[in-house]
Amino acid sequence: MKKHRFQFISINTLDKESIKIKFNRKDVFKYIILDNFIDKKYSIGIAKEHKAIPDEAWLKYNHYNQKKMGLSDLQAMGPLTQKLIRELSSKSFTNWLSFISNFENLISDPTLDGGGLHKISKGGYLNIHTDFQSHTKNKNWRRRINLLLYLSPEYKKSWRGELELRSYKDNTIVESIVPKFNRCVIFVTDNKSFHGHPIPLNAPNSLARRSIALYYFQVLDKDLPLKPTKYIPINSDNKMKKILIKIDVMAVYIFSFMKRYSSISNDSFGKIRKFFGK
Repeated sequence: MKKHRFQFISINTLDKESIKIKFNRKDVFKYIILDNFIDKKYSIGIAKEHKAIPDEAWLKYNHYNQKKMGLSDLQAMGPLTQKLIRELSSKSFTNWLSFISNFENLISDPTLDGGGLHKISKGGYLNIHTDFQSHTKNKNWRRRINLLLYLSPEYKKSWRGELELRSYKDNTIVESIVPKFNRCVIFVTDNKSFHGHPIPLNAPNSLARRSIALYYFQVLDKDLPLKPTKYIPINSDNKMKKILIKIDVMAVYIFSFMKRYSSISNDSFGKIRKFFGK
């Protein structure tokens, strides 16, 4: 039975057929959890590189529906992190993803738009949502797969940073996934794949919930309509919070429209915010 070989990724020891079965046996939400995803000799080094990134390098993704930070500039990341992301963007890996997910000809995004490194500090959160369905700049790219790799060795369950996968049918939790160190979650992203962690993180001030987020697309022969991130309330939210979530969704749509039809980007918008925040 043929197995894929990678430098950083420890799925070398797992056959793709069994992962494909596990990935596709889910009904409401297709996903798989792979622990010890990176080879042990690299995992701590990559986590240290993530932690060593200076505060000023992070772009704040702060609005009503989320409070987190991101970094999509590959050159600003550590050397091990760069090599890992290149491996996860390689043809060998996208072929592996295509096989387990049944989405043919998947490609990675070299710009890491909205992805790359993520960091959530104390009080940070991400309301339940579905992701943008078409790339903001490449109009014929349909988003299909998310890969999240958690990089906080210090993580404790008391932080309450679980990734919630929720049913599109009734908003109930399908699974609450602890973002333990070196755990990878791969899932289909479409207009029914609601996920997030709506409870503010309870981490110590000096620590954070750290991750790598990579998105994979299919190139179609036609342009797709703009479908930005769509946030929804959970059943326990009060009426005012539900209203504010909807208002913020409209603001996200306007920003996504500007990204698609102008030269504005997350980075340029972040620089404007930093300038006026001085």
